[in-house]
Amino acid sequence: MTCLIPSCPVPILAAGLGLFVAVVPVAAQEPATQVTNVVLEADEVVDAGEPVPVVWLGPDSPGDYIAVAAPDDPGYVALEPTGRGSPLRLTMPAEPGQYELRYVAAAGSEVLARRPIEVLPVSATLYAAPRARAGDALSVDWDGPDYPGDRIAIARAADGGTAASTPTRMGAPLTVTAPHAPGAYELQYVMNTGDTVLAAQPLEVVEVSATLDATETATAGAPVVVTWDGPAYPRDFLSVARADDPGYESFRYVRDGSPLILDMPTEAGTYELRYVAAGVGETVLARRPITLTEVSARIEAPETVPAGENIPVAWEGPNYRRDFVSIAGVAAPDGDTLSFVYVGDDSPALLQAPETPGRYELRYHLGADDRVLARRPITVTE
Repeated sequence: MTCLIPSCPVPILAAGLGLFVAVVPVAAQEPATQVTNVVLEADEVVDAGEPVPVVWLGPDSPGDYIAVAAPDDPGYVALEPTGRGSPLRLTMPAEPGQYELRYVAAAGSEVLARRPIEVLPVSATLYAAPRARAGDALSVDWDGPDYPGDRIAIARAADGGTAASTPTRMGAPLTVTAPHAPGAYELQYVMNTGDTVLAAQPLEVVEVSATLDATETATAGAPVVVTWDGPAYPRDFLSVARADDPGYESFRYVRDGSPLILDMPTEAGTYELRYVAAGVGETVLARRPITLTEVSARIEAPETVPAGENIPVAWEGPNYRRDFVSIAGVAAPDGDTLSFVYVGDDSPALLQAPETPGRYELRYHLGADDRVLARRPITVTE
């Protein structure tokens, strides 16, 4: 057999078998391409805490990352996986000094490239009043790096814990709500990296107060004029309640102005008016006792009326807003009505009788809770 090309099978006689076996030469394979040129590019000098763009070239194997670390530290201060692409943003340390960027391979944590980088100090400034009332919205002007997550905070002087904060992304100036508890605090610019305080100044939070002025006695259910003075924080309100009741019978927001009208409970007794600071943990800043006396009413009408006819009804009563006179079956619940007329209309007024003969009842209702103050029986005839 004649072969004229290099790759031609070479005939070999298999010993003792009389067979030829074709052997085909195989060209040597090239080794897989490996990335040996690992490069890091970034600014040589940066600010503390700054998210710095880092351009890199490397194998980008799963688990590889770019880190920043002190030159003699085998660990790192911060890292970002190379899977996030190039360039990526790497947050610099909060502490100024000499550092290095590293390309670290996941396999064996081998450092494939290093690049020195200098981290400079960064500063901030605060401009705010040294004193605030508890729960007040403190206006703070500031200057600082405004990195993502940075904030203006109020910290307790005793333990350094944060009592309130507002992110700097809200702009300058911004407002921070003063704590509920009076005392010594510190206003701070806090850099998110390492919760580093870049600027601080003392802040005194003082107690807040309020006053109430109103009549000492009123009729149950009456609208009472209340004059008040207080911080007028958002959601602050005036309320009336039993002295031992942490809740309230009725309320009005102070944003409605001073004086304002507060409807009293319909049950006689001893109560108190309150100024409640919702912005300070619903703290009662002022209390004023008020006594409510019994309220009564009277109805005059004929004893009988033909079915479907108009009934002339006269009344005397408190004539509160939404009070009304109704007719209902004599055994019907107080909330049931067949027809009614508001007491805001002139007295006497006409109330239509039911079409069905029988025993009925005229009633004077308080509009606040449908409580019946007066009743008068009436018979509807055929």
